[in-house]
Amino acid sequence: MKKIAVAFTLLLYFSFTKAHAQHVPPPCNDYERSLEAMRTADQALRHRIGELTRFPEANAKTIKKVTGHIILVDRTNTAKLVSLVKQCGWPRPKIHGEKAVDYAWLIAKHADMNQTAQRTFLKHLKQAVDSGDSPAYTYAFLADRIALNEGKPQLYGTQVENKTECDVVIVPLDDYAKADARRKTVGWPSLKDYVFLLTKHLKEKGCPTPHVAIGTELPPPLYR
Repeated sequence: MKKIAVAFTLLLYFSFTKAHAQHVPPPCNDYERSLEAMRTADQALRHRIGELTRFPEANAKTIKKVTGHIILVDRTNTAKLVSLVKQCGWPRPKIHGEKAVDYAWLIAKHADMNQTAQRTFLKHLKQAVDSGDSPAYTYAFLADRIALNEGKPQLYGTQVENKTECDVVIVPLDDYAKADARRKTVGWPSLKDYVFLLTKHLKEKGCPTPHVAIGTELPPPLYR
């Protein structure tokens, strides 16, 4: 049933994409709906892959197939968002709706295979944050994701690796003091407090001996 649901979602998505390419209706008048269709396809596949990876060996072939679908949807979404931003600018809550801002941020985060586009999205997002059209954390998450894709330490500490459910590694940062200063501008606690809070959270989830640390080695680029 879930396989049918995902397939139906993709069918609707690509049908909508074709209609959008024909400019019916005008994209700027339908910005939020366009982004919502992109977001739906994005999340349906990622939820599916999350279920499959609970039993990776048994689902290896299906995981490979769904991963291919994710790559296709991410590329399509990235190209569409580039086009929409060129025509309409970055979405603004008072004009395009609050959800449009969240949807665009999600698509930008998953534009990992087009770093040029992702960098462009980051510039637009910075302007949106400065003008009050997007929360500060949206810039922080995307900036960190881009840094990792470029093989650099992150800036804010948003990216973590879950070694196990009870073993979490915060991906290396460029400079702890500078990172704390950046985190303060977002309204986040210091890295030291973050480690404490994350450890406490894992204990509350049932981890007997949770381990949270800041890593020393950069992971490979995301591209997922």
